[in-house]
Amino acid sequence: MLRGKTISLRTVRENDLDHLYSVLCDFENRGAYDTLGILAEPLFKKDFFETGFWQDNRGTMLILNKEDSIIGSISFFKSIPYFNGFEVGFVIHNSEDRGKGYTSEAANIFVAYLFEVKEINRLQATTLPENTASIRVLEKCGFILEGKARKAMFHKGEYKDVNVYSILRNESKKLQDLILSK
Repeated sequence: MLRGKTISLRTVRENDLDHLYSVLCDFENRGAYDTLGILAEPLFKKDFFETGFWQDNRGTMLILNKEDSIIGSISFFKSIPYFNGFEVGFVIHNSEDRGKGYTSEAANIFVAYLFEVKEINRLQATTLPENTASIRVLEKCGFILEGKARKAMFHKGEYKDVNVYSILRNESKKLQDLILSK
């Protein structure tokens, strides 16, 4: 478990599956900018039992508050095969937990962790230009806007531009500066 000042990150456990699947299916609470894709529950659970949602090229950790309740998730995945890096994504599940700094702290820790354990030089994130909350998180974490991928995402019935942000290994904060030691 990676413990920060206000949140912790940990991998998914079997007893988290029902809760996690429930929040992933709650379209109303996923936010205006989340993709609306959904995986059938048997496939969702099969993926967990085969991989634990953690592999060399993709993985998910849960974001927990001080009471160790699940408030969100953060993931990495290989989006462009020839890039030496991964893409990251994050979500806070309930609207009442948004805007409290949890995502920024989780993203800083997650980015530092990935640079600590993976032989990569780059992480990237994409977001719709109007998603000011995600943009603010990325900028707080040191991600730099690289440009726009024109009409790259089909979202809510139309093709939308996507902003591409990145952070390099030497630009990231150090993991030991972000986590609490016991």
